[in-house]
Amino acid sequence: RFELCRFLVAENDAASADSELIALQSEIPPRNSAPLHQQAAELFLRARDPNRALEEFRRALAGSRGPFPALRGAGLAAYQMHDYPTAERYLERAARESKHDRQLADTLDTTRLILAWNPEAAGLRDTERRARVRHDLAQAISRAEACAKSAGVTLSVTVAGQKAASKPGSQESSATRNLSQNQQTAANGSSPAGAGNSAPNLATEYALAKNLQAGLSDRNLARHPEMLNQAIDAIFALETAATQKCGEPAGGLDKALEVLGQNRQNGAP
Repeated sequence: RFELCRFLVAENDAASADSELIALQSEIPPRNSAPLHQQAAELFLRARDPNRALEEFRRALAGSRGPFPALRGAGLAAYQMHDYPTAERYLERAARESKHDRQLADTLDTTRLILAWNPEAAGLRDTERRARVRHDLAQAISRAEACAKSAGVTLSVTVAGQKAASKPGSQESSATRNLSQNQQTAANGSSPAGAGNSAPNLATEYALAKNLQAGLSDRNLARHPEMLNQAIDAIFALETAATQKCGEPAGGLDKALEVLGQNRQNGAP
């Protein structure tokens, strides 16, 4: 059955492999079976079933075999499940066993940044959520500016054809007025100036993000709390636009935000 599962995985028949692996789980003997649980876990992971993979990796860790492969696999499975606290625990332990595993190190770094800066994490106090949104939006804007420079794209602070206010003290009210007329398109992460075009436009998303950034003071958010969610939408839309224009981020916070944006798009928690 193991050979059949390996064959199905190699043929990219993940659904059939997963069914066979579920049947195989019940056949693994209760004693001295850590290596078998390890093999099953790795196949579950390749069959895109990280939940059962994590379950099998945990059973492998209960045995006496060297823990590194199971620790690494458990961390990667939890990461694919978007269970970042669990992923961090396993990946940290695995990283102590191997100092030269690049994938492990990169995944651990992304996991830590997600935990530190996810603006939609559960249980955040208002002050912490606002701080994360401001920080993440500034990061997305910085990436967009670097991307525009390398790609020769001209950026200007306009929304729906209106220039952002330049007079001192008028930025917040101008941003609020502009965002009010574009609230629905901002919430959908699409370009206000490009109705019918689902692909985010770097220049338009940048303009929207800059206008939002001007209105994220505590005082203005007290009057317009909806702007915080609009800013979160803008973070992910701008990161997506930068990726489409300039390619995947190498790592760091931009990579973490991109992962969160993809989770969001796929309906993951």
